[in-house]
Amino acid sequence: MSNLKEIEKNVSVKYGDCKGVVELDFKDGIITLDDFCEEMNISIEDKFIVGFELSDETILGMTGENIHINILYVDENVYGSSFDEIERKAVNDGYIEIQKIGKYINIKDFLKYVKRLNLLATTTITDRVEIKILER
Repeated sequence: MSNLKEIEKNVSVKYGDCKGVVELDFKDGIITLDDFCEEMNISIEDKFIVGFELSDETILGMTGENIHINILYVDENVYGSSFDEIERKAVNDGYIEIQKIGKYINIKDFLKYVKRLNLLATTTITDRVEIKILER
């Protein structure tokens, strides 16, 4: 993923005990995010959805109920309303400006849209050395 460094700059928690990467598949592809936004009453008018961010900053621990979601989008008035238009402008400009809109939701409302999820995180012991993960 070519933008991993930029994404990493936007992901943090207080202590950062573990860091990693996540991948997921939505039940009906990325269009599912549009459906999700509509169901959660998140306005997507003039917004082309490009991703999301989930976070929980409570000190009580994740209870399995509410979590904060930011929907990441580009402004269709600036970039266009189709993937090809947006990609063409972003490549021409050399970057793309992504904006966020967020709210608290019930985590179960989000997870019902997820088909597959894989999250891998390691402790800080791996920060300064190359790692090799072996299957056993």
